[in-house]
Order: sequence, then structure tokens, then C-alpha cells
Amino acid sequence: MIKRILRYLIPACVVSLAGVLIYDYFDSFDIHRFRRIDRPFEVASDTSLPRREGLDTLYISGGKRQSPAGVQAQLKDVNMPIYVLDLQSDDHHYLNGSLRTWYGYNAEGEVGVDKARVSLRHYVRRVLYTGKLHHTAKDMQTEEEVMAALGFKYLNIPVTRRTIPTEEQVDQFIQIIGSLPQPCWIHFQCYNGQNRTSVGMMMYDILKNGKNLSMEEIGKRHALLGSENVFDTAIRPGGTHTKKALENRRDFLIAFHRYVNDPTGFGKSSWKEWSDKHGIYKVWNLEE
Repeated sequence: MIKRILRYLIPACVVSLAGVLIYDYFDSFDIHRFRRIDRPFEVASDTSLPRREGLDTLYISGGKRQSPAGVQAQLKDVNMPIYVLDLQSDDHHYLNGSLRTWYGYNAEGEVGVDKARVSLRHYVRRVLYTGKLHHTAKDMQTEEEVMAALGFKYLNIPVTRRTIPTEEQVDQFIQIIGSLPQPCWIHFQCYNGQNRTSVGMMMYDILKNGKNLSMEEIGKRHALLGSENVFDTAIRPGGTHTKKALENRRDFLIAFHRYVNDPTGFGKSSWKEWSDKHGIYKVWNLEE
């Protein structure tokens, strides 16, 4: 009886283990919602397209914060310094080069604490890739350390989920962009690769091309390349943004475009000075 059970159990275990390894191999190179700004618009031929002026030399990409190895694979043809600009305030700890959540640890709170539910796959990953079933903060690496090991420069502006950047964060963004060597590639990321990543990529485009293109045109071309359509403020089924939050996002980018085009704005005054003067933030409920 035991031999008969083992005859089926061992192959089943081998197949299951192989399945986990195969899935993990491809998952380690995957970046959900990845987009590169130098790729063609994926639309029907009869669709009215925005101009690509300045787009192919913008040298940016974006996506969900997931796999540093995935970023490396997606940008392997880039022959210039690569900066990863992380726009999230969430946890930044990795284990063996992967997010700690990939191993079944909580994304927030004390490092090394299990999720409420840890699956067999998580334990298999821990043993296979680290040789241990449980880990502490000493086993973890910061995201900056992981990115540096791959040859990337890591930058972080901790924007809270479902909000627009604060005045100070916008000025920090402008300062960072102005300090980077040219040419360089910037990869934007956040927890889901949607809201904060889309806003960051469009802010960069506005700084570089906003004097020649309208905000509507910039918004449309980013939407056609995989970013959020910031002019669509309808609440989606299952979405986490309120109507007010979506309107805040749209209005923030419109205001930032105004700032770049105002002779008394960008280059003459900080975003905080300009936005305070025009009462920009007073009309927004930033708790939404």
C-alpha cells in the first residue's frame, strides 16, 4: 500500500515543484503594466493620434514595483545610466532579490512577519532560494541595495497612495530631474504601476515638452502607451480611487502644465511658491 501511494505521490510532488520553479522563473522577469515611452502607439489605424514630439528622446519607462531583475531584462538594450524613481511610501525590503511579499511576508509592519495566510508555495520558495523557512530583518535588503547590485541608481519620493504629490514632493521631483546627467533613462514605479507611476511619467513629459504640447495631448499619448487616462474620471468597477481623487489627479497635472508654461512659474519660482500664490491646493481634498 505504501509503495503504491509513493508511486503516485513522488511524481505528483516532482510535477508540483517543477510547476512552482517554472512559474517563478517567468514571474521573476515579469513587470505588470510595464510600458516604454519609445514604443509605438497600440491603436487602430483610423484613430486620431497625438504627436510624438520629444517622445522618443524622453527615455523613460514605468510599471508595477515587482522585480528588479525584470527591470534589468526590459531595459537590457539601454546604453545609458538607468535611474529607478520609486514614487511609493510603501515598504522597501527585499529578500534574496525579490519583494518580501513574494516569500509570504507582510508588506507592511515589522520585517519578517508572515502574512495571515502563507501558502505552501511561499515555504517552497523560502527553502529553495534561501535555505531557510523563516527570516528576520537581518536577512532582508533595502531596495536601494538590490538596485545597486544590478547597476541602477535608486531614488525615492514617498507619495501616499491615491493622492497627488505634496508641494514639497513636487519640488523634490523637479530638483531630482534637474540634477540627473543627460542622457539618462528613468524608470518610474509604484506599488501597482498605475496612479503614481502615470503621474510621474507625465510630469516628466510636461517638464521636457510641455511648452510645445497641450496637457490634453500629453495625457492622450501616455494613455495610448499604457498609462492611466487622467482625463477619464469615471469610477471603475472594483477601483480604489474616489471620484474626487481622480479629479484631483487630473487637475493637478493641468495645474503643473500651467506652472511650466507660466513665465513666472517654472525656472522663476518653486512649485510651492507658485501653487501657494494661485491657491492650487486649497481646492483639493487631499484626504480622498
